[in-house]
Amino acid sequence: MTDHVIQLNAAQVPLRHSTLADGVSPDGLPPTTPFGPVIDRHLPACRRSGAPLVVLAIVIEGLEAAAQGHGEAVANQLRGAVWSRLKRRLRASDLIVCVGTAEFGAILLNVGAPVAAIVDARLSTALAQTYGIGGLEIALSARIGAAVFPQAGSTGVALAAAALENASVKR
Repeated sequence: MTDHVIQLNAAQVPLRHSTLADGVSPDGLPPTTPFGPVIDRHLPACRRSGAPLVVLAIVIEGLEAAAQGHGEAVANQLRGAVWSRLKRRLRASDLIVCVGTAEFGAILLNVGAPVAAIVDARLSTALAQTYGIGGLEIALSARIGAAVFPQAGSTGVALAAAALENASVKR
């Protein structure tokens, strides 16, 4: 599995992508591809139609501690469980993105900032529920940042960076 790297405001971040229809690896995570170009594929239609698009950056806190305390196998099962919760709480038309070991994202098509706030709250609640992995009860938390096209940026890379920055601001 190869990570592809793109430049995000002078910081390099490995990016992976999958739609809900794609297969997953044995650890429950999607195949990989760069995130910025995936967003870019949807921007021409948004420009033509005027339809909004929201990019969410979802940073999971607690995965590193789980890996250190319980091993990488448990951490991989947790990543798969997070992925599964994301799939169940987003629409089939939305795209889910695996950005790194503890970062995920979503591309919400035809929604604006008000709906993004509702999705943010729904995902935060769902992702913070306890995970039962191999007889363990593990708690994680999520920081979610949103970037709305075109206000936050006009390219996939700019939108991904803005969403990630907004997730970093939320503490």
